[in-house]
Amino acid sequence: MKHLKTYFAFLTIIFPTMLPALVPFIQPRSQSEDSPRDLIGWTRYINKYDQECFYHAGAVTAQYMQTFKPDHIRFTLFGHDLVNTESKPFIKISGSQVGDRNATDWLADYFGLPTDFESTLTFEPHVTNTIVDLAYYVGLDQWQDGLYFRFHIPIVYTSWQLGFNEQIIAAGINGYDAGYFAPTAIDRSQLLNSFTDFVSYEKVPNLGDTITFVGLANARMSKRKRTKLGISDIQAAFGWNFLQDDDHHFGLNIRTAAPTGNRPEGLFLFETLIGNGKHWELGLGVTCHYMLYADPCKPRTIAFYLDGNLTTLFAARQRRTFDLIDKPLSRYMLAQRVAPPVENLYISTMQGMVSNNTPPNAQFQNEYTPLANLTTFDVNVSIFAQVDITAMLDIRWCNWNIDFGYNYWARTCEKIKPHCQCSIPFDSNTTFALKGDARTYGFVAADALSSPLAPGTPIPLSATESQADIHAGTNRPVDTPVDADQNQNPGIDGGTNQWAMVTLTDNTNQIVVFPGESGGADTQQRSTLLPLVIQPAGIDFEAAETKGLSNRYFVHFTYNWDSCDCSWSTFAGIGGFIEFAHHVGNAECASETFDHSCQTVAFSQWGVWLKAGAAF
Repeated sequence: MKHLKTYFAFLTIIFPTMLPALVPFIQPRSQSEDSPRDLIGWTRYINKYDQECFYHAGAVTAQYMQTFKPDHIRFTLFGHDLVNTESKPFIKISGSQVGDRNATDWLADYFGLPTDFESTLTFEPHVTNTIVDLAYYVGLDQWQDGLYFRFHIPIVYTSWQLGFNEQIIAAGINGYDAGYFAPTAIDRSQLLNSFTDFVSYEKVPNLGDTITFVGLANARMSKRKRTKLGISDIQAAFGWNFLQDDDHHFGLNIRTAAPTGNRPEGLFLFETLIGNGKHWELGLGVTCHYMLYADPCKPRTIAFYLDGNLTTLFAARQRRTFDLIDKPLSRYMLAQRVAPPVENLYISTMQGMVSNNTPPNAQFQNEYTPLANLTTFDVNVSIFAQVDITAMLDIRWCNWNIDFGYNYWARTCEKIKPHCQCSIPFDSNTTFALKGDARTYGFVAADALSSPLAPGTPIPLSATESQADIHAGTNRPVDTPVDADQNQNPGIDGGTNQWAMVTLTDNTNQIVVFPGESGGADTQQRSTLLPLVIQPAGIDFEAAETKGLSNRYFVHFTYNWDSCDCSWSTFAGIGGFIEFAHHVGNAECASETFDHSCQTVAFSQWGVWLKAGAAF
């Protein structure tokens, strides 16, 4: 049964489900996985028939390729949070005190920005690859007719650019009230000036000496193109054409790929990659051709070629960033550290001064960090199957060859598991919870005359907002007006009947209030008796798993020079391709419901190449 499930999962890449894509990481087709490039231009010199000794062919291919349809990549990364307009789609950033916030706005408060800040973000993602592919084929007919060995080494210079730009609408004048982030009020001058500062340059607001705000270390959005030079996967195949004649051949090979590219590190959202993500590959290949037409008087032929490769990508250790379950893009939300010990804080289910109170099990510990810093860790990623199939017509006319055909590439859904449980940074000693728009400090009421704590003393709370998302906290949900009552933490975990207080020297209790008030039941602050902290089970591995599918069409022209004694030959040619990746398309034609089904992710791209070599 398990094998049948895997088999049907593999078949689904042929008829992918049209679901909205939104993933934290894009693993495209490796620059090495290119069976058209491996086949075109030298079919005269490989897979030969009736050779009595070793024969050789070498080729160098210089290739340039770049992506198009940036809207597909943009939607893959940001989904329905993109606001579609007649111009370029954008994401809106707005603070919690902006009066007309939209459901797709990102909450500016998470990024150390004023509560009345507004800006828009645009993206124009773009990838280019310049490749020099060194290929070699040796026929081993001296040992066995039809036996061969081949390999190729692609040297790659790749450039990835997110095309990220921010337009400030309102810089904002609000600081943070005392208690919202820190025990004292924070002036506007201590806050950041743009989302770019937060997401690109690891800048943080100054919340005072007692509060730590950690900069964004992972899933950053780079303002500049990021480049890398290296060797993509080195592919090799050892095969035997056991059926062959002058007008046909059919053979199988065992093939592998050594992962010489780079390993994902999780530092950037649109991560620069060479190769297949550090996977070792092993699989089978098939190669065959059949002569459809041969002119009996002149060297003119038409032949059909079919090459196909099927490999498994073994588990590779990668460092990736994840969201929380049912919270797309939550990696950019803000987490607060809540942990023991708990000091001077009690929770009562009744408002006012009462004797039956209970201390919470954790309390705010003066530290904020972007969630991506916590949900980026080592995982093992494996891929059951990858296919790369090329069907081609080869037309020979004297010294000319014209090749044109179709290529199908696909891979099944990734399987992602933690590299080890110790790599996940959530345990009983290190606990974090979503802050949302909760106030993290209350203050001893002004009439607490018998308390060892002076009136106005700041008290760290235990208020958490597990239902917050990238768009809003739960004190002021989206599409609700700004209300002073939101200062009392009405939407925090635990409901509305968990009131904060401190214990006085006479064993009575005094309420904890939000600042700017003199006390009283209507100003008492709420906190959470049992803070809801982030658990390892809440990390959404499934939503990060992707598959791939693309269709490529190509053409190549080759001229061949044969030596007088036929002992060696040279060839050179030019060609190009266009590749269409399967995508949902755009937000207007996709389902409005976020779905955990494996998303289809690939690049639409075009390319040109020059291929030259020699055979002897």
